[in-house]
Amino acid sequence: MVTDSTVPNDVEKGAVDNGSELPTYNEKRPSVFDKEEQIRRGSITPQHDSFFSAFTPHSFKRNPNARVVTEATDNEGRPLEDQPPAEPALAMKLKGRHLQMIAIGGSIGTGLFVGSGSALATGGPASLVLAYGLIGIMLYCTVHALGEMAVLFPIAGAFSVYSTRFIDPAWGFAMGWNYALNWLVTLPLELTAASITLSFWPGAANVNPAAWVIIFWVAVVLINFFGVKGYGEAEFIFSIIKVAAVIGFCILGIIIAAGGVPGSPQGYLGTHYWYDPGAFNHGFKGLCSVFTTAAFSFGGTELVGLTAAETENPRKTLPTAVKQVFWRICLFYMVSLTIVGCIVPYNDPDLLNGSSSSDAKASPFVIAVNNAKIIGVPSIMNAVILISVLSVGNSSIYGSSRTMAALADRGQAPKILGYIDNAGRPLVSIILASVIGLLCFICAAGSDTRTQAFNWMLAISGLSSIFTWASINACHIRFRAAWKYNGKTVDELPFKSQPGIIGSWIGLIFNILILIVTFWVGFAPVGYASMSTGELVKSWFEAYLSFPIILVCYLGFKIWKRTSFKRIKDIDITSGRRDLDLATILAEEPAAMLVEEQRFLHEDLERLEQAIAERVAEDPKNVRFLCGTQPWRLAPAPAYIQQIKDRLNRDHQINNFLTRIQDQSRRLLDLYKDADGARMREVQSLSTGDQYDQFYKELEKVKEHHRQYPNEPVDNLERAYKRRRPDESVPIVSEVDNMFTGEEGNGRFLDLTSLHENYLNLPGVKRLTYIQYLDNFDAFEAPRMPIKRGGKVTDKYFNYVAELDEYLEGFIRRTRPLDDHSKYFLRIDREFDTAWEKGEVPGWPKLVDAAPAGPQTEGSGSGTWCAACEKEFNNANVYKAHLTGKKHIRYAEAKQKPQQEPNKATNGSAYAAASTSNFKERIVASHEHRIRAMADSLSNERSNTRVNIYNPLKLPLAWDGKPIPYWLYKLHGLGIEFSCEICGNFVYMGRRAFDKHFSEARHIYGLKCLGITNTSGAGGVNLFREITGINEALALWDKLKKDKREREQKEDSVVQMEDGEGNVMPERIYHDLQKQGIL
Repeated sequence: MVTDSTVPNDVEKGAVDNGSELPTYNEKRPSVFDKEEQIRRGSITPQHDSFFSAFTPHSFKRNPNARVVTEATDNEGRPLEDQPPAEPALAMKLKGRHLQMIAIGGSIGTGLFVGSGSALATGGPASLVLAYGLIGIMLYCTVHALGEMAVLFPIAGAFSVYSTRFIDPAWGFAMGWNYALNWLVTLPLELTAASITLSFWPGAANVNPAAWVIIFWVAVVLINFFGVKGYGEAEFIFSIIKVAAVIGFCILGIIIAAGGVPGSPQGYLGTHYWYDPGAFNHGFKGLCSVFTTAAFSFGGTELVGLTAAETENPRKTLPTAVKQVFWRICLFYMVSLTIVGCIVPYNDPDLLNGSSSSDAKASPFVIAVNNAKIIGVPSIMNAVILISVLSVGNSSIYGSSRTMAALADRGQAPKILGYIDNAGRPLVSIILASVIGLLCFICAAGSDTRTQAFNWMLAISGLSSIFTWASINACHIRFRAAWKYNGKTVDELPFKSQPGIIGSWIGLIFNILILIVTFWVGFAPVGYASMSTGELVKSWFEAYLSFPIILVCYLGFKIWKRTSFKRIKDIDITSGRRDLDLATILAEEPAAMLVEEQRFLHEDLERLEQAIAERVAEDPKNVRFLCGTQPWRLAPAPAYIQQIKDRLNRDHQINNFLTRIQDQSRRLLDLYKDADGARMREVQSLSTGDQYDQFYKELEKVKEHHRQYPNEPVDNLERAYKRRRPDESVPIVSEVDNMFTGEEGNGRFLDLTSLHENYLNLPGVKRLTYIQYLDNFDAFEAPRMPIKRGGKVTDKYFNYVAELDEYLEGFIRRTRPLDDHSKYFLRIDREFDTAWEKGEVPGWPKLVDAAPAGPQTEGSGSGTWCAACEKEFNNANVYKAHLTGKKHIRYAEAKQKPQQEPNKATNGSAYAAASTSNFKERIVASHEHRIRAMADSLSNERSNTRVNIYNPLKLPLAWDGKPIPYWLYKLHGLGIEFSCEICGNFVYMGRRAFDKHFSEARHIYGLKCLGITNTSGAGGVNLFREITGINEALALWDKLKKDKREREQKEDSVVQMEDGEGNVMPERIYHDLQKQGIL
């Protein structure tokens, strides 16, 4: 092992040398969200770049290098070890303008334009404004909570992934399918609504609705087959139209309310309809009835979080889109609905005569314009409603396909749904969503059937959004708790929710209250007294159908996978997270001024070198224990342990600085090479014209950035690299605080507890105590390792040596961070390759002959070794006799067979099997060789572990050589001492051992030494139980002997009597029988 822990002389030079010689374990892995890295790995293909290349034949083929989510997890949502590199499979093509328009107008559809009419008729204008306002407050908190998590974890299928990670995998499964079903039924619902909307025009009303439906279906599906860019562009156009229409209606509505429409029969309205017919309809129950419609209207607001995984730079664009939610709620919902309540009475006949809640004729926006007798505008509003319907249908395919693909990638849906093609589309999920959309042809079945189908589809998606929003708030609450548990602050978040954790609690409580009131309205709706039982049941299921679906999904997955609720300490806040340190930000957003970046890199390198020099100069006190002196004779134990921790912490800090120097040096070298000529052009631009023009432009960009993101943490390199001192009253974060287990003692001892248990579970091994295992864990040949060569290629043994190898390698890397590990492990591997070719690896000789020509002396060296049986014989005659046995002959033939089979069938399956076996043997032998080499370099830690088993309470040792559990110690009272004078004042720990010792040899021998013999009679040893004093034992013995003598004398003085039949008995008994008249 390389023991030189000094700092390399020229790290910057080493960073720009041949990359193959750099230590790979310290090399920073490129971000998987970097475009060049994605192209190199194959997760981005040429089909991602061109808009129309999405329809080339090759684009539909599967991209094998892509996955939807950015980590591989098990059923519990934990990241798997040794997982393949996770790629952002979906095409990250959405730009800031797409995201902003999706946030502004993504959810404006039939819920606002048409559904608000039925809400107005049910609850009145005041209930309409209150319900939408309360939902708006709740959504403001929810979207900010979602934005905070989505910026940090931009993962596809965000809602189900967050629920799986922060709450329970079963809840994540239920939320994922709940959200997917919501959008799956929304597509046929919106297409049906589109066909109903067209009936507004007399010419279209006479055409079969199925003809219109097929046109809309093809258009929506075609847009989604263009990929995420097609969806983004379509939504961008649709949202502009919808936003312009809502703003125009608000202006027109104010004019109508003010009586400014020439020739209008209404005149000035003002707030007349709030008094006549009134502000409320059906009282409190009318208000509660509006909540479901309001929830459906706001559905799609959370799409901002879903699109984060396909956004080029969510850290920059997502916060802007999230902050616009407040203005969207205020302008497009509260202002427009307040105006609607002023210009349309809730008892208007057109509100009550719509064929369904999707009938555009029942839209209050159209009714308001019709009542004002404005010609042409109703058709314009109806066209806007049609575009809104198609927009929501477009979003339904996008939302459902991405959610199903994420579920499939996490094993919570059929695997085929996770099929991602070369254009970055979840192709199978899009096809499935499109096929389900064909349910829209129900519109051709007649108005009654169409209305019933529409109501039931609306029932499935009605409360779905409420459960999704409640889950988002709960996930944010759990995320903040886990974030705090891991020692992080809110200031470290790239985007912080404005209402914070309080807002998430408000949102969660609001959602729960909405579910409660909806349950009440469901089983007791407005006018329930005149309804039959069947109608009441139907009403409840139409209002609450989402709940039983979610319950079945949750309980089914819970029972099937046996998942558990996530505890705060088990929540993962690392996987799938976008690193936001300075180096990553520079990589994702290269500075426009390359000269400034170049200056910054030079400054960073100088600060890093200065930080390393400071730490080397302030070397912690020398720990002389490493040279063999007992530490407790020099300093108290806590001071000695702190010295070791300080030195190890310093070495790890230096190692991190060296890694950063290498990364920054590579970047600096790329700037000096100036492959694209950008630096030269910038220098020329600075040398000509106004020298400060470009500087002030960049300065303005920096100011604008910090105005948009005031809470974004800024790296202070001087403070980041400065060595903290205890007297500065600043919390010192140690590099090694969470690096070692308690048994490892900051790298002083080995912790092989779990590996010892794995060893004991191997078939055929001897049961060793933990102390014995420490001496033998690197012994792999007989007789110390009883497993034969054939048993070492089993999966159980292979996993055991692989885990032992991995632990020892990790321990060396943690305890010696400045050593050249790459060179050390390369030397070990080369030594093994040489020994393997020569057949000199211990325990793995080349199989040339079935058995040696004569007996060999192996094993312990004291007997005769049989290579065929791998067994040692201490007696030569026994060895000779066993050579003719069936067992020996069978083993010899088995060893000879692998050498003969390749010659008999060179290309056959036997040779292939032998090759596979030899390959696995080589891997196992390599692990054993590495373990032996690392065990030699860890000899000091090994010996320290052997004599320093952590036992501060002096607990008794169990069979494995380790202290017994403390609860067992207290249960048996092992802390209570019982001494026995008869046993030579020997002390027994615990009542159980004390009671047991009375029948043991030590106590019986002590009694014999006192002359107390022949205790088998007269009650035996039991008479002397609880007697531990010598005087008490002698007194009892004297009394027993005296009683025995008196009893013998009494027996001799008894008069015997004989009756007439010759029976002899004591005199007393004779007289008693005589008195009774028996004799």
